[in-house]
Amino acid sequence: MTRRSEKLSLDRRELVKRSAQLGVMSSALAHAGLIDPAAALAQGGAVEIEFSTFYTGADGPIMQAIVDRFNQSRNDVRVNFTAPAHGTDFLTRLQTAALSGNLPAVVALHNYEIPPMAQFLAELNPEDMGLDQSNFADVAFGLPMYEDRLLGITMSTGTMGLFYNKDHFEAAGLDPESPPTNREEFIAAAQALTRDGRYGFVHDPEVWLPWYTFNWQAGGELLSEDGTEALFNTPEAIEAAQLSQDLVQEYGAALPQVAEDMSGLLYAGNVSMVFMGPWNLNAVLTFNEEEGGNIGWAKYPQFFEAEQAVHSTSHIYCVSNQADEQTQQLGREFIAWLLQEGSLEWAQAQAPTNLTVLGQMEQTDNPLVAAMALWVEQGQHARFPPYHPGWGEVSRLLTEAIQLITYQGAGVQETLDRATAQANEILARG
Repeated sequence: MTRRSEKLSLDRRELVKRSAQLGVMSSALAHAGLIDPAAALAQGGAVEIEFSTFYTGADGPIMQAIVDRFNQSRNDVRVNFTAPAHGTDFLTRLQTAALSGNLPAVVALHNYEIPPMAQFLAELNPEDMGLDQSNFADVAFGLPMYEDRLLGITMSTGTMGLFYNKDHFEAAGLDPESPPTNREEFIAAAQALTRDGRYGFVHDPEVWLPWYTFNWQAGGELLSEDGTEALFNTPEAIEAAQLSQDLVQEYGAALPQVAEDMSGLLYAGNVSMVFMGPWNLNAVLTFNEEEGGNIGWAKYPQFFEAEQAVHSTSHIYCVSNQADEQTQQLGREFIAWLLQEGSLEWAQAQAPTNLTVLGQMEQTDNPLVAAMALWVEQGQHARFPPYHPGWGEVSRLLTEAIQLITYQGAGVQETLDRATAQANEILARG
């Protein structure tokens, strides 16, 4: 190589180095708000957008891998994935950021977190995003609708499912491949399984009260349509609460006290059946493989015939209206890509609303994804507590009432009447 060739080669390397430095600098300035994203792109940098979620568990690494794939597919945008907190801490962080004008460009929300964040969220149009609504469960676009505005897209749901000990079924003379599908079968199984110092069933003590699903399946609702009246003492609600009580008090087939660790009781063999979400699948598969367990799973039984319904959580992706127009557009493109290209991989954590991946899930060699297919099918019947600013306070009254009824045998009608009256006082405050 001649000296001139060496010099040209060095000059090219220096040019590449400086171009890379310029790209990094442009992205940093764009992120800080010192230059707009269009200017950053013009200078050869990628626009950086923040994607903030509550995925602090095993779902976090799964989503990070999906985001990495997106970043590899685009050179004009880079998504920075974060999971700073969960629960109320996460919502508080988002509200604080929004009030200071710094809400991340894309955020993951549960359905009940949309109302307090609504004023900071951009309206979305599935058609403009290239999303064919016929390919998705109705909940994908119906759930995030708030005050006639679509403020997000639901990527996945997490309905409750039945997890059960197959060895216990066999020992009780039950078919381990035919778990209960209705109320009569469930009660009979729970009674048969209550033996040898264990109970056939354990209620979730608080967040995932079986009463919610019982009530919806019986045709009940939680609040009036205008949100001004609690419906905790309707005939449907009373019938649902009576079932919760009977499983403990009449049939003696459920743990007669509040359970602090339902999954732990299942793994230890202290109970035979429990309702849990699909985020437990990975742990169940690991337990079966590494600990010699024999835990199976099935759809939630249909306890009442009025409606197919199962209590569920949700994962909704929203775009900040505080971001500039270019960043909002990139955020929409990212969400559309997640739903279309990331759903199969996300099935390792939750049940996608994108129904086009169901066939792939059923045929995959990944046992976790294959198992999640059941939850995708059941997700079409997902039900959720209502949007209401007073729901947190009202739901605590409901939980206390159901626990009194279930574990202490309190009168169903009078206990629910009292809880309803107290709830209505809260709702009347607006």
